[in-house]
Amino acid sequence: MYCNKNAFLVVNIQHSSLVHIGLSTWALLSYGPGVESVYGSIGFGMIYLIGGLFGNLLSFFHTPEGTVGGTVSFCL
Repeated sequence: MYCNKNAFLVVNIQHSSLVHIGLSTWALLSYGPGVESVYGSIGFGMIYLIGGLFGNLLSFFHTPEGTVGGTVSFCL
């Protein structure tokens, strides 16, 4: 099976619809400032990227279909 090494990070910014983008934006604007005030800008960025990476890896092993994961960082 071929797997692009960058796909697990790139999929973190992909969204499937305008509703998906809107809900992700709402979640970032609602919860992002609180997380950033506790962990700082770099910590927030690392949580977002690492959460997205591991969330998409879990999705990859859970289902054989392709997925988009623009919201997966909030789930971990």
